[in-house]
Amino acid sequence: MATKEDKVGPEIRGMISEIGKKWRVSDSNPVHSLDLIVAWDELIRKWKDDKQMPLVVRKQTELRGSEIDHKTNRKIIITDNSFSQWIMFHVLRDKKFTLEEIREMLQKDEIPFSFAIKKGDEGKIKYKRSVGKYSVNKLGWKLCHIFGVGIGTPIPIEKVPIEILEDHFTKLGSPSNMFLVPLEIGGIGEIDEFIQEQRIH
Repeated sequence: MATKEDKVGPEIRGMISEIGKKWRVSDSNPVHSLDLIVAWDELIRKWKDDKQMPLVVRKQTELRGSEIDHKTNRKIIITDNSFSQWIMFHVLRDKKFTLEEIREMLQKDEIPFSFAIKKGDEGKIKYKRSVGKYSVNKLGWKLCHIFGVGIGTPIPIEKVPIEILEDHFTKLGSPSNMFLVPLEIGGIGEIDEFIQEQRIH
């Protein structure tokens, strides 16, 4: 099988990596608080480990804001990238929560799981909060994930092994797996050489 031609070339790829390194430590990069990132990561881990808490899963083919019963009886909330944006919004505001506060916010429908809710869908979903003011896009940023958060299976969510969904949730919600780039150069956040330099080494 023929090897795919590298139309970019190693020199340019190296330059993209250098830009990634510079962005990681740049004063223009708004995410610098390692302690806050660690605190949020720990919250997401506790959330994952608490079987009474619903897991949040990004699945574009499902109705965002709906809740599904997994075969293990754990609840699954369907989202788009709104959930990750909500978390990053609070990271930018130096705000963190306890698991009990998260539980209460879920009960009050205060966490967004959709960019927008279509007219007629309100009665089909449990969580009706849209991202609104929590959108980092509105602040001029594009949110990217370092390790992909795609589930990568056509199996219905309720039948996907729970371990896969737990791993997905951790990647989706952990700020250590997220980074921001200005919207005006948002495309660079999709290039692997740039992405790899955003990892917390």
